Amino acid sequence: MARTEKRPLPTGELNATNVITFAVVLGVSFHAYFGFISQYLTAILTFLSLFGYAIFYTLYLKRATPQNIVIGGIFVPHHRC
Repeated sequence: MARTEKRPLPTGELNATNVITFAVVLGVSFHAYFGFISQYLTAILTFLSLFGYAIFYTLYLKRATPQNIVIGGIFVPHHRC
């Protein structure tokens, strides 16, 4: 994709193993901390939405349908000011 071709992963500055390892460590650490400072149910549900976004939306829907933006919006938390 033209708009992402200069990012570190596509240019080879970072390899996929390092990126995935960092993402997993960060995700697990955050959710453990989040579960500690709030309710574990909240942390689990947040983790499931992250998993749904990362796996279902990013790996499947982005490539499978032009409706990916509409469907992906389900997984993005909406905050009201």
